[in-house]
Amino acid sequence: MSANEQQAAQETPQASPGADAGPAPSPLPEGAETARTEPERAAGDAGPPGSPTKQQLDLVHVALFGWPMDHLTPVSDLAASHDITEATRKILNSWRFRWDARGSVPLWPGDKWVRADAFGVRIWVNLHDGYVSWGVLHEDWENEEVGFVLRHLRPGDTFLDIGANVGVYTLQAARAVGPGGHVYSIEPRPDTCAMLARSIADNGFAGRCTVFNVALGPHEMLGDISTGNRTTDPGATFVVRRDDGPVRICALDSLPIPDGRPVKVLKMDIEGYEPLMMEGARGFFRKHRPIVLTEIFPRAIRIVAGRDAVEFFDQFVQLGYVVHRLEGSEVGSRMERADVAAIFDIPTPFNIVCLPGRMP
Repeated sequence: MSANEQQAAQETPQASPGADAGPAPSPLPEGAETARTEPERAAGDAGPPGSPTKQQLDLVHVALFGWPMDHLTPVSDLAASHDITEATRKILNSWRFRWDARGSVPLWPGDKWVRADAFGVRIWVNLHDGYVSWGVLHEDWENEEVGFVLRHLRPGDTFLDIGANVGVYTLQAARAVGPGGHVYSIEPRPDTCAMLARSIADNGFAGRCTVFNVALGPHEMLGDISTGNRTTDPGATFVVRRDDGPVRICALDSLPIPDGRPVKVLKMDIEGYEPLMMEGARGFFRKHRPIVLTEIFPRAIRIVAGRDAVEFFDQFVQLGYVVHRLEGSEVGSRMERADVAAIFDIPTPFNIVCLPGRMP
């Protein structure tokens, strides 16, 4: 070793025995922090002082969604919040939380009915319901479908709402048909039916609305309401036959709906039970000839009714109806039998419009 090398070795600090010397730290620019006193920021220290850390945001995300932030999380926007409270509000108000998480994180842990002002009416909603009631609170529930119904109703008309739920269609239709018109609503769940009646009364519509606390089927019998695994979605419940059940199931043909006041528009959404309802409604359809807006979900029809979606389609054709897709709030392209057969196992329901034609 040369003299110069010996001098350099003496001047270089030596690591203590067992220590990890590691690479030498890079020099910091003048005025830079020499130590970090807070956890790592969510997006490269993009937020203002006090803004939430990645660890804090992950904890909130897990609490609300059940998993940490992922590729769909707007991390930069959340990290730019002034504090974790503001970031949490952003998540709660996000489209993703409002719709994707509402099935697992109800707004209220049990049934909690409150009155809301939405769609220009007073309507009682259940805070435990993460679907219809949640949508009502944001004035965003089947707006296009309701728009179709309202487009075809005039003062003095009659509307039939099968599967009325909390009354999104019933109340807006009652306003549209006015005191000279009438709305008939079918809702089998006793608690929901009672609150629907309360909403009707609170809007001053009692004189133009009739509510039936029954389920519709092929004939008179008893049944029960099955919730399936959608505990925060009362609207997804469906009727099952049970000889000692608490729910009355009856045919639409047996309900006291006057023939002299034809139903102009009928909306139907009963979670796959539609083909069985149609079996008890042939007389009604021959007399009233309403425009029909109905949901069609082949998978639910097979499970709930034990029927096929093509059979449901055929029921309308046999009554002289022409079936179309609903496109926005308008009557869309015509559907044929083969079109329905081709959607045997689609993952979500869609809506069809059935227009009355010439009776066969």
